[in-house]
Amino acid sequence: MKSENSKIVPAAEKTLRILEYMADSEITNYGVTEISQALGYNKGTVHPILQTLIANHWVEKDMITGKYFLTNKLTLLSIKTEKESRLVTDFQLVGTEMERQCGELINLHYLKGITKASLISKVPSTQHSLRVDFPIGATIPVITSSAGKCLVSELSDEYLTKIFRQCRNHYTSATIQNESAFIEEIHKAREYGYAINNAEYEEGVYSIAAPIRNAKGFIIAAINIVVPAIRYTPNRHQELLTLVQAGAERLSELHGYENTQKGEK
Repeated sequence: MKSENSKIVPAAEKTLRILEYMADSEITNYGVTEISQALGYNKGTVHPILQTLIANHWVEKDMITGKYFLTNKLTLLSIKTEKESRLVTDFQLVGTEMERQCGELINLHYLKGITKASLISKVPSTQHSLRVDFPIGATIPVITSSAGKCLVSELSDEYLTKIFRQCRNHYTSATIQNESAFIEEIHKAREYGYAINNAEYEEGVYSIAAPIRNAKGFIIAAINIVVPAIRYTPNRHQELLTLVQAGAERLSELHGYENTQKGEK
């Protein structure tokens, strides 16, 4: 009688190990050499598996770095089966309280490659008939997204230049069209700890975001509040900023981040 192990398909096992390796790491982009060395597979094995995963939308290749990254397909699958991760579960609790306070759409974003902010979870507005909404899995170029700006806020200027040149497009009259202006915008997000989308992706839609960090201080996600222009008044800016920063800080603390500057004057 054959053992259960004799039924294992080597190619399938290797594919699963590659997916597990890419999912279980602090970094988001992986090279063929890196994966080969980490798992002990030769490049001739890893490369066609990655191409198969790309064809089936589990993995994408970043055209700037030449490295590979997971799409949100794994996340969406796990959301359907049970809660995707502790971060999403925590976000739902924090985001629901934020929505109660401001009545607006609250979103959680991950970085997809280095050019897109991917919507992974949300708490829709329940207090207004005029509201903004985006489907789970939607992606927005980082140059037009408040969350995206936060997610890339600690990348080097070299990467920011590449991101701008790949993402540059004219979505609205407010879309940043100047490379230096985009880099300056990201520098501000890094310095101030938040970023704004002034109707840069869709007319009449504004948002404000703050980054979420893990125990090592790495930015792992971003949370934003999305507001129709009619309700995004100058007087309300500070209210929403305070709320989104408090939400991001709470989520960061829940994931082990200790803000050593907290309380300093």
